[in-house]
Amino acid sequence: MIILNSQDNLEYLKSLIEKFPQTFEMTTCTSTSDVNHFIVCDSRMIRIEELHPPLDTSDATDEMVKAKVNFNDPLRAKHHMGLFDAIWQALTAPKVVPLPAK
Repeated sequence: MIILNSQDNLEYLKSLIEKFPQTFEMTTCTSTSDVNHFIVCDSRMIRIEELHPPLDTSDATDEMVKAKVNFNDPLRAKHHMGLFDAIWQALTAPKVVPLPAK
């Protein structure tokens, strides 16, 4: 899971990582521009959310975010899984620090 522009509920999510270390991973990032969110499930279902303002997670409901959902679209799901993997690698790869010039 990639958490974008939010620090809400991180303790809860960290507890899930501790409980399911081989199943659940998370990283955070900040974006300077609007980004569409998406969820892929079982390599077939994909939910692509429309752009929306930040939500207060304590009282957010699913009706507050418009989305297109495809329940049987393995090609689109595979495309977004590849996109997610590329973003994940960019966010979690070890940072290369250049050596100072001699």
